[in-house]
Amino acid sequence: MQPREPRVVSPDLITSERHESGPPARTRHVPPLLPVAGLAACTFWIGGKLVVALLRRHWRRGQESPGWALGAATAGASAAPLPDLASLDPTNLAAFYLPEPALEALADCFAVVDGVRLQLHSQVLSTQSAVLRELFVGQREGAGAGETLLDLTPAFASSSASGEGTEALEEAACFLRLIYCPQEAHPASFAALAAAGWLAGVARLAHRLDAARLLQGLEAYVQALSSRLAAEQASLAELLAALSVAQACCMDRAAAACLEAVADKLAAGGGRWPEGQAAALAAFDPATLARLLQLLSVRAVGSAYRSPPLFDVRPDCSASQEGGFTWAIQGFSRLRTVAEPGLLSPWVEVGGFRWRLQVYPYGKRDGAGSHLSIFLCIDPAHLKASQPRVRAVTTCFRTTVLDQGPAGQDYVKEGRAGGDSFSADNQNWGYFRGVPLCELRRGDRAFLRGDRLLLRLDMRITDRDPL
Repeated sequence: MQPREPRVVSPDLITSERHESGPPARTRHVPPLLPVAGLAACTFWIGGKLVVALLRRHWRRGQESPGWALGAATAGASAAPLPDLASLDPTNLAAFYLPEPALEALADCFAVVDGVRLQLHSQVLSTQSAVLRELFVGQREGAGAGETLLDLTPAFASSSASGEGTEALEEAACFLRLIYCPQEAHPASFAALAAAGWLAGVARLAHRLDAARLLQGLEAYVQALSSRLAAEQASLAELLAALSVAQACCMDRAAAACLEAVADKLAAGGGRWPEGQAAALAAFDPATLARLLQLLSVRAVGSAYRSPPLFDVRPDCSASQEGGFTWAIQGFSRLRTVAEPGLLSPWVEVGGFRWRLQVYPYGKRDGAGSHLSIFLCIDPAHLKASQPRVRAVTTCFRTTVLDQGPAGQDYVKEGRAGGDSFSADNQNWGYFRGVPLCELRRGDRAFLRGDRLLLRLDMRITDRDPL
């Protein structure tokens, strides 16, 4: 028998158009692998049966978890986790994207990405990608007995405007992992990929190859994130990642909503951008940046724009024991007389408890007329309903008045080193003499630029006192 020679597929056979078929029906059964024309060769048939058996065994594990279904709006605690991205070794990518090591020896196609050859399986890829399925059918019919190795390198070529280069190895490996292990395609995995900076590349591959199931999950993730915009719970980093995914998948409406929210975040920050986000913005195309500049200019005209009351909300997960937010207090000079209970920020959940700030702009009791009075409050009703076995929670916190000028000389008010105990009987802790008003009016600071005060809260839960 002659050695098998690779057969290169023409880039013309690769299309980036998505097929407008409806989303696949959700099922708890492993989808049957589609027959492909020209697979009658005995060696390929046996290899295919082994691939099916190995993948069925792996997929069956995912079925045991109720959160395994692709495209779920939220990922349950039992959803199959994506492998630790730190374990992705560029010298051994197959160990990351293949669910079973034995599958590598059964490969019947391949793709070369950045000079690295990735071993692939047509029976798996054909069930997940409409573009590759059509390519396999055409190639097998032309090859007859199926003795040639199919080269899919053009399918993984970059979708940049120049048409040159390839997707990063990491993005290709993560895309393949979600193709081989669809039970791992849930919001928690997408959030991890977004944090690593690979989600947009994965989305571009999914869109170009019409991986309908993966696209369904990505769209659900972006829509769920968009729903958080109204509650102002999404961070700037999350919004930029969602914007990249929406653009990569041609979700114009979602992309427009994300861009509007990005403009809101930047305008509300008063020129204080989170570290590293300027570089992330620079990665977008000129048309996107021009539109963002237009949105920012509209928000900067006169008093037409009012920043959201909260931004830079942390954490992304309410179960985290650390968090905080920045509160924008507008029209500070007009708040000389504030009735009880003072100014109250919206509630934010951290560590399973709900928290908010309480402020008296011109002071209370011994701080009246001379200081900004600041208090941190816990929601007693939520404490009783959500944590019935917790009597009190000890929390360390600090508040910071942000300098909105270029110097960035913030005024920090540290809390007690040992923290304060919050309970239904002791719902708030803080300072009547929090920040001197003369400090807020300093000429070499910009604490009240535009008559707006930016108050930041950072907190950490250190202990829980059970009943």
